[in-house]
Amino acid sequence: MTMDIVDKLVLANKVLVKEKVLDGLGHISVRNPENRDTFLIAGAVAPVNVKREDIMEVDLEGRVIGAASVKPVGERFLHAAIYQVRDDVNSVFHGHHPLAVVFSLIDVELVPVCHLGAFLCDGVPVFKQYREQGGMLIDSLEEGFKVAKVLGDKRALLLWGHGYVVVAETLERAIVEAIYLVQNAYIQLSLMLLQKKVPSIPAGEAKTVMEKALFAEGVISRILEHWLSGL
Repeated sequence: MTMDIVDKLVLANKVLVKEKVLDGLGHISVRNPENRDTFLIAGAVAPVNVKREDIMEVDLEGRVIGAASVKPVGERFLHAAIYQVRDDVNSVFHGHHPLAVVFSLIDVELVPVCHLGAFLCDGVPVFKQYREQGGMLIDSLEEGFKVAKVLGDKRALLLWGHGYVVVAETLERAIVEAIYLVQNAYIQLSLMLLQKKVPSIPAGEAKTVMEKALFAEGVISRILEHWLSGL
């Protein structure tokens, strides 16, 4: 039986928790394949415990469609705004891994230092324009559009002192990016401690690496099979 998109989203939450990049306050969404003007996202429950009934449909204004069994996450507007302005994006992840927070705070750009981080080749901007007294949260459509503007056409963004966002064409790619951004950050920080100069993969080469060694169908399915084991 083919797994439907709701089941895939439930498993995505569990994989990201297992790989220690999704904490209790992060979230991942996927554009509704049956209606591109809505997306699916878990409500405000612990990601490790997400079930089918916790998945809700949200429109691109951030409004929940239909009855919901749980309260929606406040930062759903981050997802809504990105889906509005990026027609190429079909999945959005937001997490708070400490390594992402470190790079959001230091004056060093996060760059692709290994093939797993090749998708970072177009740059990783840092969002700093939080509204005053807003708790550094992206909990309105206005704030979401501000983040989307800084993200531009990139695949990843750091939120100053907060966390990170990755976007992708598919849910599977978003999972890979969410996990490998952290691994790339770990390698880069390790290099910074060992030597002054940090090498990075040239942009042109990185794009080829991304498509052939990271996002190719056979490669990405093998990666996901490994992460799904034991769930």
